[in-house]
Amino acid sequence: MEITVLLFAFIACLFSSPRAYDIGQDITLCWQHTNATDPGSSKREDCNGAGIFFDSGSLSGALRPGAEYNVRYSIRIPKALRARRELPHCSVHSCSRQVGFCTPFVEPSPGLVFHSTTLDNIVLDTSGDARASSKISLDAGQYTIIVHVAWFDVDGIKHDMAPAKKC
Repeated sequence: MEITVLLFAFIACLFSSPRAYDIGQDITLCWQHTNATDPGSSKREDCNGAGIFFDSGSLSGALRPGAEYNVRYSIRIPKALRARRELPHCSVHSCSRQVGFCTPFVEPSPGLVFHSTTLDNIVLDTSGDARASSKISLDAGQYTIIVHVAWFDVDGIKHDMAPAKKC
């Protein structure tokens, strides 16, 4: 399993990506899928104003091993992107810095990558905004934390987006 996680991290590094995301600056990266059930079919896309934003104070300061944290975030998908209002997947992924590049496509791996419970009941308001929170509890170490939101447009095309934060 560890080799799989490292392989996904290595492959993610091969694709063009802003260095800011890799070092944990709060920017959102977006991907589009040509096949909704195959993560390998994803390609980077311009977010066109879509984004996920960590609430101020969420994950501020040093994390204590074993403590539970409520990660709060807001989601914005402009109406021009024609998103379905129901968001089928919102979760937090916590990747040990040993993993390297943390993406929505990195699978859970004990001691390396943790996922929160997936929220599948978040709905965008008529302006394209939503708020959510996910709980995480981590082992000792340093992490890159991402919020992963998957959504479909009205044509049935799957999109993923995620910002990163170093902790």
